[in-house]
Amino acid sequence: MIPIFYRNYPYAPLATLFSAFSMLLGAVFAFGGLALVLGRGVGTKIAGVLLIALGALCLYEFFTHKIADKISAKYSKKNIETKAGYALQYCRQHPESYEYLVSVNEQFAKKYVRQEDGKIVRRK
Repeated sequence: MIPIFYRNYPYAPLATLFSAFSMLLGAVFAFGGLALVLGRGVGTKIAGVLLIALGALCLYEFFTHKIADKISAKYSKKNIETKAGYALQYCRQHPESYEYLVSVNEQFAKKYVRQEDGKIVRRK
């Protein structure tokens, strides 16, 4: 089984998708390049080395994590502040942010309320 090295961004699915796709693309390039290097001919070896280098760039921390982190930073805050489901998920992990989320996320404020025991539940 091949291990999968991508990050999960719970509040930004686009960043998770980018990280996974980058890792997959890098693996495909690296294996394709390896196949070309092992093949015959100088031209295929050069192309293989280039594909391996491209695969290494995709697998490198810069693509799979750093760019995905930037995407996550951009979309996580937006999703949490505009979508009720993400706000609920965030609020369950960070209960102290309930008041802030109610003030900025209208959908969340309409759908959910905090009970006296601190649990966030759906309004009836």
